[in-house]
Amino acid sequence: MALHLAVELQDLEIVRMLLDAEADVNFQQRRLLPPLTIACYTGNMEIAALLIEKGANIRSTEIDSGTLGSRESTDDVFADCNQASALHAASAGDHYEIAAMLLSRGMDPNYRVAGFATPIAVAASSGSLRTIKLLLEFGAVVYNPSDVPNALVRAVTSNKPQYGMQLLLERLVDSPHLLPACEEALEEVLKQGDEDLLLSLVEKVPKSLCAFAIVCRFGSSRAASMILSNGIDVNGDLGNGVRALQLAAYHQHLGLVFFLIKEGADACIIDPLYGSPISAVLEGLLASVEGHNSPQYKLLPETKYPRKVNPALKDDSGTSSRQAYDYPTSRYGKGRLPLSKKIGLSKRLVKILSEAGADVNIMNRPLGPPLHIAAYIGDTSLLKCLLLQGTHIASDGGYFGSALIAAMIQDRHAAFNFLLTRGINVNTYPKTFGTALHYACRYKNSETVQTILDNGGDPDLYGAELESPLAAVLGRVVKEPARYRIEREADSNFKPILDVLLRNGHAFHIRDADLVLAAQVELSHLRSSGKSTVEMIIEHHPELHVDQGVIIAAVSASSCEENSLKSLLQHAKAMKITPEILKCVKKPEILKTLFHFQPQCEITHEVFEALVRVDYDGPYLIEILLDQCSHLDLTPAIIVSFLRECSRPIVPNRSFVDFYKDYLITLQE
Repeated sequence: MALHLAVELQDLEIVRMLLDAEADVNFQQRRLLPPLTIACYTGNMEIAALLIEKGANIRSTEIDSGTLGSRESTDDVFADCNQASALHAASAGDHYEIAAMLLSRGMDPNYRVAGFATPIAVAASSGSLRTIKLLLEFGAVVYNPSDVPNALVRAVTSNKPQYGMQLLLERLVDSPHLLPACEEALEEVLKQGDEDLLLSLVEKVPKSLCAFAIVCRFGSSRAASMILSNGIDVNGDLGNGVRALQLAAYHQHLGLVFFLIKEGADACIIDPLYGSPISAVLEGLLASVEGHNSPQYKLLPETKYPRKVNPALKDDSGTSSRQAYDYPTSRYGKGRLPLSKKIGLSKRLVKILSEAGADVNIMNRPLGPPLHIAAYIGDTSLLKCLLLQGTHIASDGGYFGSALIAAMIQDRHAAFNFLLTRGINVNTYPKTFGTALHYACRYKNSETVQTILDNGGDPDLYGAELESPLAAVLGRVVKEPARYRIEREADSNFKPILDVLLRNGHAFHIRDADLVLAAQVELSHLRSSGKSTVEMIIEHHPELHVDQGVIIAAVSASSCEENSLKSLLQHAKAMKITPEILKCVKKPEILKTLFHFQPQCEITHEVFEALVRVDYDGPYLIEILLDQCSHLDLTPAIIVSFLRECSRPIVPNRSFVDFYKDYLITLQE
């Protein structure tokens, strides 16, 4: 430790004294750099030479060089490299003389451990031009897909990218690895946003389809012109069926789109990833503004251009291979445009592409046609632009299913009202959400529901899984099915929506399933009305017929409310409480309500056995049953079932224990 500190302080005399005292010149432990590596990184030639003279291993590597990074290292590559040698350290600090000494003493210019960065990659990243030249003179390899990571990629990120790249490219000129090296480096240039670097690399590989794809994502007409002048087809497949025009449109590159059309790009082509150029424009706009975790974003196209590297070859981050993603931004490396400018740009692109013959009504897109995306974004000027270009307002399909629902999802009120004034069909039936009325009843507020009804919304249409609009609003507060419950706004919006729906929907049909859901709504959701949901429904639909099936379904629900059940029973004309109804009871309060409605019910052994098996409330249900009907003849099987239930930490009711004693006496006689 003392030797390491002396080397770091660059105190030659103390280093010499410690070495004379036989300090371990190669001492190394986790998160502690070897003395020679420290000397090479600080650039102290005298100490480095002394350490080597005393036996320092020039190939010694540090196990975890995060320590160096924490000491204000100016070289990110070296700081991130998990395995670093003295030559890596000298290359990172641009210490030419030390690097030359190490190489002259036999240090391998391509030395690395476990597949991590080579010294030339470190030098390229730090912009150490003299050291790059030196390493090349000693035979450093710039790139080998099967063995050596790409130093050209590192040069792009340096403070002197043009000079470093030029040195490395000169070595690669006659190499079979020039093409993959440049394609990888272009991906890094794409992130940096430097057109001069882009042109420098494209000039070396002007016939690369991968390079053309990157150029289209970047948006450089000059680079595209360079590639097309070398015989690349402007309508050619750039991989996975992708076309140049779609890529340029997706990334909002107006100038490049104009240039490609002028050069013969066919706007009528539909590619499998982006669809038509116009769908690419709208999806690219959405990708630039939508959160990456939203379900809508996940349906956008994701283009990957795999770098042609050995899967076992690692880069400096320790990953096995690197993927270049089609990042959804309209300007790489130059900041993001404000939304208003992005929308203006998109409108101009739509007009240009529409005039060139692009399909504005393409249907088979995951999110639906362009109009749906525009409605989801919510800008009315964009909607007007699409309609002027011939978009069908009634277009359906895709995730949203309807432009109206797309506008409702993010509460785009201006877009919602605009579509209504343009006569959109409010009763379009998307499979995912049901009609606009279903969606509003389930997720929105009473004002939206009223607006849809005023514009012809049909409350008698069924939605997903045959759900009615009434069931949609009831599902906001009923725990079953749980997936429809809205925790935050259900209480505040439930009753106003229910009032609007019932007030405006006097002619729609009330299904048995609606009544069953209504019977499960807690009174707390109805504020101070004093009426149950069932009572409210019956008030508006006094002609409703309640049969045994409705009662059975209601009492079977664990959340059935007593007041709602009373309303149903009162409206059930001349109906008796049957064993079939009693067998379905789950709550003691519900059983009491049934007996209150009809004190003398037929109690069978099947009823007793069914109530015994009810979780937790079984003993209490039996107590109510025995109090109501003490003459019931119990079988040994029933008694055993009940005792098994009472093995839980629940006190058996006294009535049953007394009855059980009488039963045992009868058996003995």
